[in-house]
Amino acid sequence: MTLPPKPSILAIVPEGADRVTLDAISRSAGWELVFEGSLAATSIGMEGLPPIVFYDCRIPDPEWSRSVRVLSRSASRPCVILVSPRCDRNLWDELERAGGSDILRSPIEPEQVLAAVRRAWLLWQSQNHVRLRRELFSR
Repeated sequence: MTLPPKPSILAIVPEGADRVTLDAISRSAGWELVFEGSLAATSIGMEGLPPIVFYDCRIPDPEWSRSVRVLSRSASRPCVILVSPRCDRNLWDELERAGGSDILRSPIEPEQVLAAVRRAWLLWQSQNHVRLRRELFSR
């Protein structure tokens, strides 16, 4: 599988195996990866979010769907990938309503991460291209 050209990624995931896996994959792929423990602790700021955000639904923020909604509606419109121990139709429906783009079942596997980042990177580039064209032609 061809890897995307070094996207920037924010991972809001707790300490543990998933964080170790993400770190190992990002080092191998040369991605710029920043870890945070919660949305409130994010030092990047909502205006400067990278194109891809991993968000673990077990983070003790008030409600994961609200956090995903806040992230996905920020100015940079990142693709939010939810990390969850379960993955069913109800979770997908709730994620879509919140504006998220993908789900990875925990414990995450390297192949899943690579595929999810590739999809998210292509989706973000496509959406960003359309948004820039709209801005250009609306002037």
